[in-house]
Amino acid sequence: MVFYRVDNRLIHGQVTFSWVSAYQLDAIYVVDDKLRSNEFEKESVENFGSISMGGKKVEVLSEEEAGNRLNDIEKTGGKVLVIFSNPFSVYRIIKSGKVKFEELNVANMGRDKTREDAKLISKSLGSVVYLTDDEVAALKELQDMGVKLYQQVLAESERKEIKF
Repeated sequence: MVFYRVDNRLIHGQVTFSWVSAYQLDAIYVVDDKLRSNEFEKESVENFGSISMGGKKVEVLSEEEAGNRLNDIEKTGGKVLVIFSNPFSVYRIIKSGKVKFEELNVANMGRDKTREDAKLISKSLGSVVYLTDDEVAALKELQDMGVKLYQQVLAESERKEIKF
């Protein structure tokens, strides 16, 4: 079983304690081109993630690597969480036709200097989703392709459907 999530915080307490524990995850894959291209940051995320998950596998992938590997990862039958740093990566990977999935958890998408035009879309249990117009358009296209969008902060939290 593979869980797909957009969360610009990547690996943090909610992920390592709630999701890993509740679903006994075997691995986490982080999809982020910028992070993948910086060896120091990549290794930092992989090592921190692995330590916080009790030694389980954490790997940072580029979009291209993810597009080539996610179908194989899904076929292994393990329990895996795939975290995207932004909705554009999800859109590009699905649009490429290499990967198809049915659901996407749109978790925390904060507002910062690089996303000052982002608007509040949803707020739930300490998690907020701020999206720019371009991010909304990408997610709407994903919905139009049949991907169900929802917000679920913790594994034990209620799922809140997101519709555009």
